[in-house]
Amino acid sequence: MLTKLFILFLASAVTCAEIQKFSDAKVKDLDNKEVSLSKYEGKCVLVINTASKCGFTKPNMKYLNKLRETHPDLAIVAFPSNSFGQEPKTNPQLKEWFFDEWKATYDVYAPADVNEDPVYKFLIERAGGRAVIWNYGKYVIEKDGKTVERYGPQAGAIFSSGLNEHLDRCIKA
Repeated sequence: MLTKLFILFLASAVTCAEIQKFSDAKVKDLDNKEVSLSKYEGKCVLVINTASKCGFTKPNMKYLNKLRETHPDLAIVAFPSNSFGQEPKTNPQLKEWFFDEWKATYDVYAPADVNEDPVYKFLIERAGGRAVIWNYGKYVIEKDGKTVERYGPQAGAIFSSGLNEHLDRCIKA
């Protein structure tokens, strides 16, 4: 058992070490197909972890839809997560929830553990090393793919925190 855990740890560490910038990563989509994030190379990206049963869901989902209208050049990337016990949906249910119920026009990938997934380990490391503590945490990734800034669940959706201004600067850079 201990050997299996060590091997899993090494596999995760190797995967994370290979991510030097966001666009280096590969993830699964909601159809469980591997997808390269290379399509975000040179773009300003907002990454958000979502959960359908969270109290922050409605304002954040409305915010994402509004961002799509006001910032069409922004790449929005959503990762559903059950890291905090508030995302019970399966991938097919998530597709329906995002695209039918919320009319999402941004990319949504397969659920991720926000403190263990290699993409999130990269984001956490680049944004100062603090673990994700709740749903709807946001990361802005600059066009270089390496510079990352973190924002909390209420940023943009509930109160102004400089997030929109940061997105404006990022897109124009």
